[in-house]
Amino acid sequence: MNKGAYITYRIIGTMLTLLAYFAFFMDIAYLFQAGFDPAMLPPLFIAGCMVIYTVLSRLFAHVVLKEQRPLRRSLKDWIIANAGVVILGLGLGIYQSLSAIFKKAFIEEFIGMWNHAARDAGSKAPMVTHAAVASLFVFIAFILLLGVIHAVWTLFLVKRNKEFFQ
Repeated sequence: MNKGAYITYRIIGTMLTLLAYFAFFMDIAYLFQAGFDPAMLPPLFIAGCMVIYTVLSRLFAHVVLKEQRPLRRSLKDWIIANAGVVILGLGLGIYQSLSAIFKKAFIEEFIGMWNHAARDAGSKAPMVTHAAVASLFVFIAFILLLGVIHAVWTLFLVKRNKEFFQ
């Protein structure tokens, strides 16, 4: 792997790591707030798999891609399994983000809650518009797409470097 591709892979991986930890801690906080509602377990599982995936993909990048040293075969299985869950979870997030753009009632409710909270806080910020919310959801979908690209790229690299798993 050339140096530019390696740096790009690591930058996207770092962004995904930040997203994974943020999602995991937000899900834990929401789980406590919701009173351990079982409906929160799938998002918590996906966020946990994202954390495991990001840790293992960083280990893979450092040990195999940079230092050219072998890893245990079981780590290959962990990377593949967690990458699959990450792809499914982030794909679902992309779908939800993009479908929210076309739900006018949802966006109007979101804008109303946002503007109401801003007024209650005494904020002098301008009111949020439909275009701003749509742009926010497109940005979120783009970030999630980068995560999917990273996971697919990792699966490709794991397959290409299978001789390093012993």
